[in-house]
Amino acid sequence: MGWDKLENGDLIRAAEPSLDVMVASDQHSMYQQNLAGRKRAIVVLPTNFLPTLLRLAPKVASALATIQAGDIVKIQAD
Repeated sequence: MGWDKLENGDLIRAAEPSLDVMVASDQHSMYQQNLAGRKRAIVVLPTNFLPTLLRLAPKVASALATIQAGDIVKIQAD
């Protein structure tokens, strides 16, 4: 898809036709993106360290069950 070469807003625009929610560990996503009027949402993870992400899976699942288009949800580490 070539998404690995895209950054910031370009990545979100490219993902919009394919994804309802983008899950990212980039802590700046929530400050860099204006999602007003967008059809997608972002879940921001506190890390990309797999053992931590596995412990946070229930929080991520809960966020995914309730997130709305244009929302940014930041998952907090325990």
